[in-house]
Amino acid sequence: MNSIPYNHSFLQAGIPPTARKTQAIYNFQAISAKSRVQSNAYELYDMGLNVVPQPHGKKGGYPWKRLQYGRLSRDNQQFGLDVLFAGQCNLAVMCGATSGNLFVIDCESLVALQHHMSQLHERQIPLWVVQTARGGHIYLRASNGEVHNIKSGIMSDAEIKGQRGYVLAPPSIHPTGATYTWLLREGKEIPVVHTRDINWLRDTSDQKIRLQTDNTTAQSTKGNWSYRVTSPCSNLSNATREYIESGHTITEGSRNNRLFKAACDMNGNGYSQSEAESVLTLVALGSGLPAFEIAHTIASAYSKSRNPSRPDIKPVSNNTFWHHALLWATNHKWQGRTLATDRALTLALVERCRLAANENGVFRASLRELAVLARLGVMTIRKALKRLKDADIIQKCGQDSTSGACLWRFTDKVIDMGKIVELNMNTVKVSPHWLRFSVSLFNSDTTERGALGHSVSFVYQFMNTLESPMMPSEIARSLGLTVNQVNYALRKMRNFGLLRRLKEGWLPVNMSVVQFEAHMKQVTDVAGKGARREAQFEREREIFAGRILHDKRLYFEKEAFYGAVMRDAQCRELLKDPLLVAGLELGGAIQLDDGWYLVGDSS
Repeated sequence: MNSIPYNHSFLQAGIPPTARKTQAIYNFQAISAKSRVQSNAYELYDMGLNVVPQPHGKKGGYPWKRLQYGRLSRDNQQFGLDVLFAGQCNLAVMCGATSGNLFVIDCESLVALQHHMSQLHERQIPLWVVQTARGGHIYLRASNGEVHNIKSGIMSDAEIKGQRGYVLAPPSIHPTGATYTWLLREGKEIPVVHTRDINWLRDTSDQKIRLQTDNTTAQSTKGNWSYRVTSPCSNLSNATREYIESGHTITEGSRNNRLFKAACDMNGNGYSQSEAESVLTLVALGSGLPAFEIAHTIASAYSKSRNPSRPDIKPVSNNTFWHHALLWATNHKWQGRTLATDRALTLALVERCRLAANENGVFRASLRELAVLARLGVMTIRKALKRLKDADIIQKCGQDSTSGACLWRFTDKVIDMGKIVELNMNTVKVSPHWLRFSVSLFNSDTTERGALGHSVSFVYQFMNTLESPMMPSEIARSLGLTVNQVNYALRKMRNFGLLRRLKEGWLPVNMSVVQFEAHMKQVTDVAGKGARREAQFEREREIFAGRILHDKRLYFEKEAFYGAVMRDAQCRELLKDPLLVAGLELGGAIQLDDGWYLVGDSS
């Protein structure tokens, strides 16, 4: 065999005498030299699916539970898809929120697979089907939330893989030796359905099964997955929540109709009439409706039973821990130089409690999650958590075994004081509309340093509810702040063009939420800062999860995995040389350092 020296490494270029007997595994028809598993991992990832490697020829064995909350990095050089799927391994796809609410009908026999495929075909739903060792997997995405699992044995020869589960995907190898292959892929994207369309499912007793979902904040687009915070009234429709947040800006003509629809929605979702009055009256007054007309409209909405605008969303949760913690936090007399930070962190903890608390009020909250919610740095959050813990506001309850994040709960003192506030104020089980989590308190760059900041935003939110001018001393009494703190906030808001000084006191400039956001983007330079921080934290989570998988594969596979990673890196380096690429295109082969061959297209 003729040899050509190359870059002092003396790699052998040419046609090896026993080319058909070599260990060549690289298909050069794709110049990238990616293996079949790697190529499939990239393809599924770019569809918005959450992929994870598993041992070759096995259904599981590598850590995957962290992928319930995030994804792997696509292109990280050390812990990206190229490295994690190097060599021989199976390819798994996470179901649920991190894959855009993917759920899979896992058929354990060909008869069951044919039955479910025919039901989808009758409903004109495109088919994405993987053939497995015994039956098949039917891929679907739910438009209305994350689908709950239905375990094996409930349905005949089938189960539903959804929330926090995973399935093996092509070209994985089943323990029996069978290869997972695509049977059908109708269309470019996995079909999106509403769970009410999957209405043929029955259990072994022939009783109808209805798929259950959790309303999820996950939104999957091609190659992207992000988390967004929602309102505490997440069971209400978007139109109702929009009215609660900005209904005071509605002009004459549609005010009464919008109030009526919002009240009907609250009625349908289980809120009492007094709760609806407490939430909606201030909003309607701000839009100019007289008090007697507001009372009459709400009473009319509650004159009979109503259906919710979004019937598939669960009713108000029985979790009241967050509600009482919120009442305490918004009535507590915060003091000291760190009051704005401590209050912002407490409200972030309230949001995590609302989303994730169990029956004992214990909830998971990582430093990064709290940093995103409170719009503060991780180190600032770490110090503030210690202050809240020392002040007996929160207590640590251990660590989450899956994600490693800390478990917290609000202390009994805070919850009991929140209950007292509720009794004294006759407050309802929803937060004041001027402290909605879906407005700028959490989701706006205006709370960043360089803009309003947390403390000034707190005052501004309150002042937007005023119907008449108010002096600094009155504002201070209402919010439990000092006059100096209020004066500082007023000066800052005036500098940003948000206030006007009248003879009787201060009033905010009338702006809708959209106008306020646009105005603040013009007068500050912090636009996108919160999104950049969230993206940075997401990258850190991806790399951390990838590092764990990398170390686990290296521990179990040792030289086999390490060698595959090194061969991939060497192939990518060699393919930068156009001379070698030309030789491979003509049917040549390159012998690598460890004796393997990169074989060209000899066709």
